[in-house]
Amino acid sequence: MKQFAMRSIYGIVGLAFLLVTLVTIDETGLENRKTFENLHQSKPLHFTSETKNAPETEMTTDDMQTMIKKLSVARSVLEEFWANEFAANSRRYYSPRLQVFRGSVNSACGTVSDAVYCTRDSTVYLNADFLYSQMENVSWRLGTDGDMAAIVVLAHEYGHHTQAQTGILFSRFQELNADCMAGAFTRYSAARGVLDSDDIAEARNGLANNSEYSVWFNPNSHGTSIERMSAFDRGYSGGVGFCR
Repeated sequence: MKQFAMRSIYGIVGLAFLLVTLVTIDETGLENRKTFENLHQSKPLHFTSETKNAPETEMTTDDMQTMIKKLSVARSVLEEFWANEFAANSRRYYSPRLQVFRGSVNSACGTVSDAVYCTRDSTVYLNADFLYSQMENVSWRLGTDGDMAAIVVLAHEYGHHTQAQTGILFSRFQELNADCMAGAFTRYSAARGVLDSDDIAEARNGLANNSEYSVWFNPNSHGTSIERMSAFDRGYSGGVGFCR
């Protein structure tokens, strides 16, 4: 995802935790008639059930800081996107808190070790090592920076936050619905001109990944790789309305 001027400054508290505040909202149109065409003109999916993940590399301090900056940019667009969507339906949008950590962390919903949205404290929890492994795996497959593979995780968990505000029940459908919402956010980002040319392929590859983080990729709870990519494509091609 491209860097762009943000109206809010995000504070980074150490390397273990990140708490991001609300941003100012712009009025931005969602129309982009070529988004569905662009989806299929982007780099192809390089994933099969036999595909191995990239060799493990240790995340450096610079890697962590770069990833946090990218997440901050993505969060500002997510806030703008969902605030606009809720306003269009005459509803007020409430921002979640965001916490990035390493290892594991205790939440109001229990111990978190990968990526979770906790309804009890309205917080998105993201394991930095999990996100970094997503970026590395997709980068290894596509020869890109892989950043959208981490951002799509954030967008998915934001989808759960909006579900909590609209009353969608917890189920396997809810997980695929969150993938669809991540696709709708990516569509909006494309219309805003903040995507890199490889971001769509990175997002789809990221959702198809079957890494050792089995909870987030468990097909019984989150859907198969094909189902997850199809849900993402549905949101990307038609917006939030296609996720209902």
